[in-house]
Amino acid sequence: MSRSAFGPVLRNEVRLVRAEPLVVVSLMFMPLVIISILKSTMGASLIATGQTTATGAEQVVPGQGLLFGFFLTSFIGLTFFREHGWGTWDRLRVSRATRFDIIVAKTLPWVIVGFAQLLILFLLGWLLFDLAIPGFEGALGIVVISICWVIFVGCFSVAMVALLPSIQLVSAVSNLGAMVFSAIGGALVPSAQLPGWARALGPFIPTHWAMRGFDAILLEEKGLAGIVVPCLLLLGFAIAFGIIAHTRFRFDAVKTSWA
Repeated sequence: MSRSAFGPVLRNEVRLVRAEPLVVVSLMFMPLVIISILKSTMGASLIATGQTTATGAEQVVPGQGLLFGFFLTSFIGLTFFREHGWGTWDRLRVSRATRFDIIVAKTLPWVIVGFAQLLILFLLGWLLFDLAIPGFEGALGIVVISICWVIFVGCFSVAMVALLPSIQLVSAVSNLGAMVFSAIGGALVPSAQLPGWARALGPFIPTHWAMRGFDAILLEEKGLAGIVVPCLLLLGFAIAFGIIAHTRFRFDAVKTSWA
């Protein structure tokens, strides 16, 4: 790894993220609007599934965090595709930056944004929406699941960049994937209320395991022991897409961009 190249690439991406504050704010603000609208409805849904003390925040706060977190795929994709639009990709390729430097440094800032988004939503859920977080162990569990989730999103995003030829397709996958993964994975409504075919598909969807982990903390109060399997499976999905990204990423591939 070229440390001297990693730093400059990373600092440049951080500057570009900071230059788009409205995008970052929207990832925080829009989930809060939906949380405030759906909280009571999700409370009734959870009570109908047997969670008699639930307020609804246990479902809607992590669910909206995961839904909007998946939109990071399009933002991460744009960090690569706009280099092609600007005509700077070839210059980056022939610089001293290694494959690791470019891929990780361009992905990491948005992964950190996604992690911060989840933590801020949980904090505001606790402060504003009656979200009960069971002590230090519960808070630590939320942090661990959030880390596993954003690692998956980062690996998935780079895999989509590797596989798809245009930012339009990456954005389409981001939008469609956010809705489909959230719906089938139990982020929009409790998994127990999904139709049978959706419950059968759930274990094959990363969002399902992220919600299982959050449910183990917020509804079942199982502590860290309850999130081991969900976190391992999320990391398994991340490794699978990381392998795709590693094997299919071609620096000489022709890409098209809006930029």
